Amino acid sequence: MITIYKPQELLDIAFKRSSKINVTFLPKTPDIIKAKKRELTRIGNVTDQLIEKLTQMVKTFPSFDNIHPFYYDLASVLVNLDQFKQIIASLSGTIRILKRLHQEHFNRIRKAQVPTDAAETRKAFYGRVSSVIGRLESKLDFLRGQRDKFRKLPTVSLDSFTIVVAGYPNVGKSSLVLAISTAKPEVSYYPFTTRNLIVGHRILDEEDPFSLKIQILDTPGLLDRPLSERNSIELQAIVALKHLANVIVFMIDPSESCGYLISNQLHLLKEIFTTFPNIPIIINLNKIDLTRDEQITQAKKEIQAIFTNKEAVILETIATQRIGVDNIFNTTMQYYKPNLQETPSEF
Repeated sequence: MITIYKPQELLDIAFKRSSKINVTFLPKTPDIIKAKKRELTRIGNVTDQLIEKLTQMVKTFPSFDNIHPFYYDLASVLVNLDQFKQIIASLSGTIRILKRLHQEHFNRIRKAQVPTDAAETRKAFYGRVSSVIGRLESKLDFLRGQRDKFRKLPTVSLDSFTIVVAGYPNVGKSSLVLAISTAKPEVSYYPFTTRNLIVGHRILDEEDPFSLKIQILDTPGLLDRPLSERNSIELQAIVALKHLANVIVFMIDPSESCGYLISNQLHLLKEIFTTFPNIPIIINLNKIDLTRDEQITQAKKEIQAIFTNKEAVILETIATQRIGVDNIFNTTMQYYKPNLQETPSEF
């Protein structure tokens, strides 16, 4: 990650390196020629150093007009993107000002009649540049803070077929992700929750080195309690998932051994059903070994009442024993589109 310098740090780097430049001359070179060459080299080096650092700082952030909508929505949760774009634009504007100042003082040095005029022009250039860079302090402070936030955005595959697992805590989500995945799930970070994003993967054909991967996400801290209790930041992060999820597996513990009433779990299901109307939802009744038959029957009846216009897909599992897990995976794969191409996931 590129360093976001403070203004004085930028100036110190540029001026220090410029002062160390050794300019060589042919024997008997006139003093005025020496002075002009020395000062032109110095202001050129200072300009190059500053433009290089500013350009690196601009490029360390993505162009928000071109990034994936999932990351755009998450980024908009973290920062006022209009303000952010204005600040990035102002850095680009500063680069243009530096080029103009360089050209202006370059011409003056070339016209200098005595060595002291060339030196004074270089000093004047340094003063103008210091003023321009000094005005960037609040903007660079802002970018430094945003860079640290962007660093924490979760790293996920943006184009892999993605199964998002939702449901109250302790209903068995992590067990399901682990059971479906062909490797140990990874832990990523959502800056909007107090817990980590769990990312599992399943290789479609383990004998094929180029086989596509299915992505399974457990989002603790986001889709595990009523959306009505969420603040605006959390809600925006939840909505961002619509760009990622191909299918949602909503897990319910009808035995209530998770510590949450079935009525609360169904209320969350209804909220998610309303929030993601265009994403298929598969209902997973987990822990059926701990559940009475009448509890399962009643849960199915109340689930179907939520899915008013279509038949609810309800599957039973004992995730910790991997019983019924293959049925869950095979059902989600009915929504898989083979033409999806997996791409790098860097933000």
